Amino acid sequence: MVRAIKKSLEDDIKKNWDTMPPQLKPFLLNEHGATNPFKLATFWSSPMMAEYTHGKHGLRLRDTSWFLATQYWKLDMIHYTRRLLLNGFFLQQCMLKPIEEIVKILMSGEDVLVSLSSFAQGVHAIQTPQTIERFLRNCQRDCPRLFNPKDSIDFVSQISDDWKSSSSTKKQRPTSKTSNGAQMQIHFDDDSNKKQRHSFNIVSSTTLKSLFKEYAENRGIPLRSLRFSHRDRTLFLSSAGNKTPDALGVHDQDVIYVYDISASQEPRTVNLSGTNSLTSKRAKAKSQRNLKKVKAKIKEKTPSRQGEPTKTLEEWKAQHSRVLTKLHEEVRPQLRDIRKRLNEMNLKCQPPKQKEENKRKNKIKAHNANSHILPNSMIGGKAGKPYFIIHVGEAKNLYSTTKKFHLHQSHARTAIDLHGYTKSEALDALNEELPEWMDTAMKGEYPWVIAVKVVCGCGNQILSDMVKDWIKSTRTVSNAPKNSIV
Repeated sequence: MVRAIKKSLEDDIKKNWDTMPPQLKPFLLNEHGATNPFKLATFWSSPMMAEYTHGKHGLRLRDTSWFLATQYWKLDMIHYTRRLLLNGFFLQQCMLKPIEEIVKILMSGEDVLVSLSSFAQGVHAIQTPQTIERFLRNCQRDCPRLFNPKDSIDFVSQISDDWKSSSSTKKQRPTSKTSNGAQMQIHFDDDSNKKQRHSFNIVSSTTLKSLFKEYAENRGIPLRSLRFSHRDRTLFLSSAGNKTPDALGVHDQDVIYVYDISASQEPRTVNLSGTNSLTSKRAKAKSQRNLKKVKAKIKEKTPSRQGEPTKTLEEWKAQHSRVLTKLHEEVRPQLRDIRKRLNEMNLKCQPPKQKEENKRKNKIKAHNANSHILPNSMIGGKAGKPYFIIHVGEAKNLYSTTKKFHLHQSHARTAIDLHGYTKSEALDALNEELPEWMDTAMKGEYPWVIAVKVVCGCGNQILSDMVKDWIKSTRTVSNAPKNSIV
C-alpha cells in the first residue's frame, strides 16, 4: 500500500515537471542557491524565462510549483519543498512588480523583506517544518481544485497544452464557446499604463463577464480589484456582466477603460463632464455641514471647566509620566523577549579565550628542559583526544547558532564509538553515519543543526587525528563551541 502511494506521488511529480520549462527543474533541484533572491532574479530575468513571469503563464507556474512542493512534502523531501515554495512566492512577486523592477531593487541594496512583500511571505513560510505544513494546509483549503487528484490531472493537461503552443505566436482565443453573432474587436486601456492597449477578438454574443475575466487572467490581477467604464458609464459586473456588448451599446473598435483599485487608494474620476464636478461639490458641502453639526454636539456635551483650577506645566509632566510608567510596565516583558531574540540573531560564536599561563609553571618547564634526562624508549607518545562534540547540519548555520543541545533527548543516533576501529574503518563509519545525521538535522527545527558525540578513546592519537582531519575536510560538520551541550 505504501509503495503504491509513493509510486502515485512520483508519477504526479513527473507529469507536472513535464509541463514546465525544461531549464527550471535542474535549476531548482540541483542548484544549492535556489533559495537566494539574487539567483532567482538572475534566472527569471533571462531572455528565455522573462516571458513566463507574468500573465496566465506566471499564475500557472506558481500554482504548479506549490503543487510540486506538496508532493515532495509527502515524500519527506523537505529541501525540495522549500525551494519550490520560495519559487512560487517569487513568481507571485513578479506578477505584482515586473522582473526588471525586482532586479533594480536587488541591485540597489534595499531590504528585500521590506520592498518585496510576497517574497518576504515565502521566506517566513519556509522557516520551519511547522510553518511549511501550515502554509500547505492553507493552500489545500483555499485552492481545493488544485490539490484534488481528479482535477489535478485536468490542470496538468491544460498547462501542457499551453506550453506546447509557441509563446511567440500567441493568438486571442474566443471568450465564448458559441460562434453566433458578428465578429468584433474590443480594446482595453489600462489607467496605470496608457501606452499599452489590450485587444480581444470576440463575437457579439459573448458576455462581458467572460471578456473581463479573460482580461484579468492575462494581466494576473484579481477581477474584483478592476473597475471598467465605457463612454463615461461604469460597467458593473452585477448588472452588466451577463449582458452582451450589443445590449450595452459597445460596438466594434470601442475602447473600455480599466482602473485597478489595488494599485492606488485614490478614487479615479472617469467622467470629466460637469455632472461629476457638480456632484463632488455637493458632496463636499454636505460633508462640511455634517462636520459642523458633530462639532456643535461635542461642544454641548463637553462640561464647563471654569471652576477647575488650572494645572501647571510640572503637574502635566507628572501626570504624563505616570501614564507612561503604566504603559512601560505592561510592555516590558514583550520588549525583553524581542530584545533577546534580536541579540540571538546577531550573536556569533567567538573563539575561546586564551588563558594566561602561570609563571611558576613556566619556570618548572624551563627547568625540566634544561635538565639532561635521557629519553625513555618504553614511554609512548602524546595521548589523543578522548571524544569530539561536533555540529552537523546546514553549512551556513554551523558557526552562527547559539542553541544548546541535549544529546540524550534526540531520537536519532547522535553518538558513535570508534573503539577497536582501524583508521580506514573509522573513516568509513563516519561517512556512513553522516547522511543520517544530515537528514535528522534538516527534518528538525531552525537552524537545522544537531550535536553529535564522536568517541575515539584516550590511547594512541591516530584516531583523534583522523577525526580532526575529517571535521576540517567535511563542509557540513564543525566543532561544537564550549558549553553548547547541557
